[in-house]
Amino acid sequence: MQLAPYAAWGINKVLGTYGKKPVVPQLKPIDPNATQAATVAGNQANFADIAALATNVNTFNQDQLDALIDRVLGPGTRAQIQSNLASGLRGELPEDVKNSIYRSRAGKSAAGNAFGSFGPGSFGSNGIFRDIVGSSYDITERALKSAESWLAKASAPQFDVTSMFFTPQQLLAQENLQQQRQYDRDILAAGVKAAPDPDMAAFGEVNMQAGQNLAEMGRGMMGMGMGGGGGTGGLAGMASGKIS
Repeated sequence: MQLAPYAAWGINKVLGTYGKKPVVPQLKPIDPNATQAATVAGNQANFADIAALATNVNTFNQDQLDALIDRVLGPGTRAQIQSNLASGLRGELPEDVKNSIYRSRAGKSAAGNAFGSFGPGSFGSNGIFRDIVGSSYDITERALKSAESWLAKASAPQFDVTSMFFTPQQLLAQENLQQQRQYDRDILAAGVKAAPDPDMAAFGEVNMQAGQNLAEMGRGMMGMGMGGGGGTGGLAGMASGKIS
């Protein structure tokens, strides 16, 4: 009976009431080159949809701004400004400006009786305009500055296509986080798998307690047997003394 606890332990071990040693999961390495290639491939695969989104957003924003300009400056003003700028960028003056210059110079010449002061062939030619507004190069330079100012005011913000792209750094950070969470999950799952079944664990405790009880009972019986043997010997001695 002294071996009862060891026998109970052996039974529990065979039945798996103590559970098993957890298996540590393998940590999957991350390849930065593969991550970079995956990032480029993903951005390229989604580029057409991103470009379409950008076009829709830009068109909507510009339409909203054009409508606002038309409400503030009046219908047709935006088109007139753009037409004037286009003429200036070609080194030309708009027709209404030309006519105004003609009328102004002609009126002054008639009033001063100096019509001939324009010079031979200057009236009705580009000479008069060069005298007043400079060369076509000067006109274009001024138109460029005006166009820059106008575009800054009349152009809606553009959608940045690259804002929709993933970078390798972002993807590496995501992979690291996902790997850590996967490892934590796997180590937890390994611990749960290795843990003893609650019912079998309870049975193991009962079995060990029974083994210990049997061992205690065995030790008690041995003690009683040793005590009983001494008492019998004493009685026998007493009896033999009386007889003698």
